[in-house]
Amino acid sequence: MHEDFPSSSVALHLWNCDVTPKEAIEWTLELAKAAEWLNVTGVAHRFIRPENVLLSGEGNVLLAGFDAAVSFYKLANDREGEKFILQEPGLPREIPFELWDHLPAECFDKPYDPQFVDSWSIGVLLCTMLTGSHPFEVDMAKLSTQAASLPQQWRQSTERANVPYEGKDDDALRSLLDDIFQPAEQRMITFDMIRDIRLLRVISPSKARIGPGVYYRIDNHPHNPPQSAGGSTIVQAVNSYNTSLLSTDCRAMFEQKKWHVNIKSEEALRQRTNGTSYELLRNASFGSSFAVFREPFLAAASLDEAGNRKGFFLAKIFLISRLSPKYGSILRVESSKIMHYLGAHNTIPTLLRAVDIFFAPSKSAFKVIIFYANELLNSKSLHQLTMEKVFEGAQRKDTFDSIMLQLAETVQALAYHGVSHRYLRPEFIFYTSSRIIKVTNLEMMCFALNPIEGKSIPRSKGLHDDQEQNWTHLPPECFFERYDCLLLDVWSYGVVLVFCLTKRIPFKVPHTIIEATKVWSKFNQGNASTLAPFSDLLKKIFQSTENRIKGSELVQWYNLQRMKKKKASDKSSSIGGKPTSKK
Repeated sequence: MHEDFPSSSVALHLWNCDVTPKEAIEWTLELAKAAEWLNVTGVAHRFIRPENVLLSGEGNVLLAGFDAAVSFYKLANDREGEKFILQEPGLPREIPFELWDHLPAECFDKPYDPQFVDSWSIGVLLCTMLTGSHPFEVDMAKLSTQAASLPQQWRQSTERANVPYEGKDDDALRSLLDDIFQPAEQRMITFDMIRDIRLLRVISPSKARIGPGVYYRIDNHPHNPPQSAGGSTIVQAVNSYNTSLLSTDCRAMFEQKKWHVNIKSEEALRQRTNGTSYELLRNASFGSSFAVFREPFLAAASLDEAGNRKGFFLAKIFLISRLSPKYGSILRVESSKIMHYLGAHNTIPTLLRAVDIFFAPSKSAFKVIIFYANELLNSKSLHQLTMEKVFEGAQRKDTFDSIMLQLAETVQALAYHGVSHRYLRPEFIFYTSSRIIKVTNLEMMCFALNPIEGKSIPRSKGLHDDQEQNWTHLPPECFFERYDCLLLDVWSYGVVLVFCLTKRIPFKVPHTIIEATKVWSKFNQGNASTLAPFSDLLKKIFQSTENRIKGSELVQWYNLQRMKKKKASDKSSSIGGKPTSKK
């Protein structure tokens, strides 16, 4: 007999009322890992229910019942690229309506994207195990009208009130379910679920020390992070942050509701009635079907009423085949909101300005189109300038100092707005012909702080693009299960500075602060003469979060250097000058 041969099911344990909270969390984590594995392969189970979650004699969770499983990615021919597969409402007709009560609201209305269904179903099962009853009462005869109110039903349900506490004033499991029972575009996904401290700390309490102990979304009012014994860097940062340092724009940006335009097709870009019409300009790197798009930007034109081109823009398109659910989530929920607000108000002129943002339905050939201002003509990236040795010798002084001061001011301005860029790398920072920098690659931007509550917003390990080979600019805290991104850009600033001087990024990732400190010490010794003018600044940057300087201190450092140079220059002039006498 196979060692994992099923001997019981979660349904049987629920019937016998013998599921403990710890067992419920352990089984939920294992189930979420199985669902995440399916989701990564482009499959949605859609039928996660107690009777389909089996338990082996060894206590392992076995996911069964693949009657309703579907692929949500379709691999088409090369000309068309990949497309999402939408499903008709509900489940296959062979499955009785009575077995549909684990499904989220989107499944009962119009053709839906199934990739976010499983996390909701896991939440229903977890709630049932914790409280002994199903959280939703759905009238199958009125399913299409009642389904949309499911998140509201949860907020008002008895089950929500009965979710057990783990300790005094600790509603971690309730807040976890709050994050799951959300509309599809705001729902917690299985990727985050299997890394969530609220679940992991029950299995391994030592892991609770690496994060704030609670996960919350930016679109809800977050719960206060718990005051855990021994504390954590994130909790310390939360408690010490002065909300008066935030700009007045921060809250307005955080609370804005609509920040992009939904559009059905590329042709609709030319037929907009409310706002500017656009035309995407084809070139060798961008084929007619979007499938061969490779360059970071392509040209686009705005059109007048007669369809004539009247202005040119940069456009960036995100294909379905390259847009994972995680990437889509950060783009939809946060970065597009930030880009739209900052672009409309032009409050940080060194950021490449987003002019218009369009979201397309899943069945379209593209997912997102962002139009940027045409601000990169005749510009070069810092990576290119470094390789061309522009910063070496006599040329370095004025150009390099100007660039790094502008970048420091950008980091300061982002922090002032409660925002983190998270992808400051030499290849994404451009120096234009007008001698100003433009920071690009804004799609990973996120809110570092919730300005309503004055609390930092913990982030999941790494970035949403899953390109770890490109994360060498990230500080060690980003490789914890939960991290605070308040000072992330300061570290990245130091990495950019070092690269421009040495043509090398000193760190390999993932790394801990101990490993990073050793690597930096050795690298600094080998490049002591080159890095000498900035050694004291870099020493303050490459520190743990509690010791690292802030963005405002970067600017203060440059201002101090400027004052020292001016003072030295004035002193030299007074010594070398000859006083004139009156005749």
